[in-house]
Amino acid sequence: MRLSCRTPDCDARLSRRDWLRLSTAGVIGWSLSGWLEVLADSTARHPQRRKSCILLWMNGGPSQMDTFDLKPGHANGGPFQEIQTSVPGIRICEHLPKIAAQAEHMAIVRSMTTKEGDHGRATYLLRTGYLPQGPVQYPTLGSLVAHELGDRQSELPNFVSIAPYRFLSQSAYGPGFLGPQHAPLIVGDTGFNPGLMGQTNYDQALKVQDLQPPREVSPAQAEGRIGLLRDMQRDFLSRHAGISPTSHQTAYERAIRLMRTDAARAFEL
Repeated sequence: MRLSCRTPDCDARLSRRDWLRLSTAGVIGWSLSGWLEVLADSTARHPQRRKSCILLWMNGGPSQMDTFDLKPGHANGGPFQEIQTSVPGIRICEHLPKIAAQAEHMAIVRSMTTKEGDHGRATYLLRTGYLPQGPVQYPTLGSLVAHELGDRQSELPNFVSIAPYRFLSQSAYGPGFLGPQHAPLIVGDTGFNPGLMGQTNYDQALKVQDLQPPREVSPAQAEGRIGLLRDMQRDFLSRHAGISPTSHQTAYERAIRLMRTDAARAFEL
């Protein structure tokens, strides 16, 4: 990765190592303004640093005292035994031997605590980092990642939520004050029922609806309808500009983009 100077009288290019060497020597300490931003932006855009965040949210999952934090010999400890992992000093439950073998790739957090006993409020706290308070709606983790790292030109949505169980706290799964443009594409929406329990037709339950136009609508007709919709949206926005109409238009454009790309095959779960 190389870094370009933004100042008008400088057309030099420095590698990250050169930049650190000169900074240490104090040569460019006088002109840090702008350099740190360029360095961070260039690093973030490096293709090898592009990552995804996958959150497995397990309602009613096993206790930490039966999995990753057994507390042997303690009055509140679980009944299982510890086993050594691939990281010296880190031990987890005897029933997780395959996970234990991958411990060097993990960051196990054992210091998190909360006095919140209400499931709905606790869900909101863990997914947003805040307790529900007043009129402020905080964004869930996926919306934050989509806002900070997402590509607005991507054919696929930057935030996808599969079969969310929103019964305990609907607002814990939303974009909050970031707006609808950072809301998730929900696949297999279970509404407020307990997940997909009891269902066997997963091909239908985990299907993105309406990616294909009805059979009786030809491609030319579909394009004509999309064009008409866009004309109406532009006319409405010209007279009623605001966050809500703009977000509505953005959501439709994202849906149209997804319908037109082969990338939608990613949702053939």
